[in-house]
Amino acid sequence: MSKRDPDKVEMIPADAYPQVLARLDAAQFLTALKSNQVKERVGHVIKAGKHALSDAVRLAAGRLDGFARDRDMPAVLAEAYEIRSLAETAGLTASGRIAEGLCFYLNAIAKTNTPADPAIVTLHVDAIARAAHARDEATRLGTEVTAQLRALVHDKLGPTAPSDPGNKKRGR
Repeated sequence: MSKRDPDKVEMIPADAYPQVLARLDAAQFLTALKSNQVKERVGHVIKAGKHALSDAVRLAAGRLDGFARDRDMPAVLAEAYEIRSLAETAGLTASGRIAEGLCFYLNAIAKTNTPADPAIVTLHVDAIARAAHARDEATRLGTEVTAQLRALVHDKLGPTAPSDPGNKKRGR
């Protein structure tokens, strides 16, 4: 058996992979996945797991705080991405949107090789934690907090700042 060169890219055509399902079986499988019954069952599973996901977001917010205190920005970014990906499904929309803004800020400054402003990071981290632990008005107030933090980040980054995809998604 010959060794492969790790730096050489090998393109494998899609039809070279073995089929998992026959064409007819795949079509039936996709139809079943789109059925109302499956959608309803998935909804129940997500609802049942919402509490566990909320707990996971709150734990991640605690880790995020520790990383921010240590000024470990790569770990802050990784944890913010984790929160962003879980929060909305957990019903913590505000935490997810604020985490998305923190990800945007840290990615933008990394491109310019600029150190993170600890005050901006702390504001985001605190807002994520408060939104994750808040109950009723978190989403309503979270929208305003998110908008204010995005404005702060935009002002800090200046006129050459990359466009913020979070603003486009929500029509801002």
